[in-house]
Amino acid sequence: MALDRYDEAVDLLSGAIEKDPDNVSLYTRRGRLYIDVNRPDDALRDLLRAVTDTDALRDQYHWYVHVVYSWLGHLYETFYNDADSALKYYSLSLEDNGEFASSLASVGDIHFYSGDFEEAIRWYDKAVKFGSGEPGYFLCRANALAAAGRKGDARADYRRALKAYKSDPENACRFSHFGECYLGLGNTKKAVSNFEIAIKEAQNCADCPQRLCHEAYFGLCLYYTGAGELAKARECLDAALKSANAVRYNRFKEQLEAK
Repeated sequence: MALDRYDEAVDLLSGAIEKDPDNVSLYTRRGRLYIDVNRPDDALRDLLRAVTDTDALRDQYHWYVHVVYSWLGHLYETFYNDADSALKYYSLSLEDNGEFASSLASVGDIHFYSGDFEEAIRWYDKAVKFGSGEPGYFLCRANALAAAGRKGDARADYRRALKAYKSDPENACRFSHFGECYLGLGNTKKAVSNFEIAIKEAQNCADCPQRLCHEAYFGLCLYYTGAGELAKARECLDAALKSANAVRYNRFKEQLEAK
């Protein structure tokens, strides 16, 4: 969706909220749009308002409450660098639906960022089980397996993820994901090439209104760190942080600053 279409949608929803301020479904819809256009404060306000009446969301407007809780977790994790609040809302999401793969993987992410790789793998296993073949869960588990020293299992998951991403040419973030898979498989030349394509394509990507591919910049940061080029690694990490003040980026920044 083009940015002007986002603005039009936000204006329409804002007008509807003025007429019906107790309709929590409208806040949920507008909150999701605010996430997409990188307005986290507005998104957080709307989504917190929406979950003040989860019965209305569930019964009157047919919203899946676990999805809204997951969005709140995503906001705290990706925009506010707040792992504790993120985990709180991911846990609420799983209380509502214990098989929701997105929240299962997100809890795995929190453990991964804190260095508890085996616990992260346990959550990623669940995400893979319920994730209907979503390649992102294989990729997350591959990273955790690699960090835990289980190289063979990690390579198998990197290959699974890469094959699945290649079969989905409509995936807007595919080049960034290609880069992550190739980096995990040790093919640094292909990894860097795909990260650079992802960064270039983000400038015209309808799914990336901020026009910055923070995942690709972080991938390059990991590559330059491994290559010992710490100045370039810090530069790429700063670019990633401009787009997303994520828990994982800030945790890694601490590690880089200690080198």
